[in-house]
Amino acid sequence: MEADSLTQTLAIWGAITGTIGTVAGIANLILRMKQHKKDQPKLVCSSDFSFEHSSGSVRPQHRLILRSVGKRPVTVDHVRYFMRPKDFWQALFKKRTWAKKRWIYDDKPRASMQITEGRKEEIRISMPNGLTIPEIVKVEIHDQEGQAWKVKWPTAKTLAKEVHHEQLHESEESNDDRVCKVSGYTAGGKYYIYAHWNPTPRSKNSFQGRFFHLKNAKEYQAKLHEILEIQQPKILSCELDEIA
Repeated sequence: MEADSLTQTLAIWGAITGTIGTVAGIANLILRMKQHKKDQPKLVCSSDFSFEHSSGSVRPQHRLILRSVGKRPVTVDHVRYFMRPKDFWQALFKKRTWAKKRWIYDDKPRASMQITEGRKEEIRISMPNGLTIPEIVKVEIHDQEGQAWKVKWPTAKTLAKEVHHEQLHESEESNDDRVCKVSGYTAGGKYYIYAHWNPTPRSKNSFQGRFFHLKNAKEYQAKLHEILEIQQPKILSCELDEIA
């Protein structure tokens, strides 16, 4: 009986230690896999659409933002833009079209770009003649090891709004004392007015400017009407020295 009891105890103990060893082995494997994953290169890529405003004119500053969150550095080889085919059947089966290397534009950086852990780089979105940004369906960053990293890209409707810019108004009024120029435009779904004039009568070498940022078309139209119909005439007649 004592021998049977001892055998049973040893068997239970063996099962326990065996289970502990298995669990420890699995836990060690998981930790090693996690560490291996951390040691791999990884890029987080996004897009940003903005404009530079200067004296009533606007210049697009659209860009891709690349952040390295992996341990190993990533060397960028090229940016791949997948364009919307203009042919109906090619557009309907665009993945097959892209697989045949059609309606794809690869943009290679002018200089070598290596991104190390915790760093970020920016690439300006640039299209050749005949292609426009609203035609881009998706974007990938390809590194020199052949890995493709997806870029977070807006829907077609959002993209069209984000990159659209248009001159809406341009006028100039003057007399012997003053010159007053007013320009209005929309960019990225927002509206802007820029007015500038010579603050000192008859001195037309120095100008003062005022920039207005309006939330929507209604506010834009109201402000433009106020400037053109009320403030600009008073600036020209020297009743006002500043547009507000």
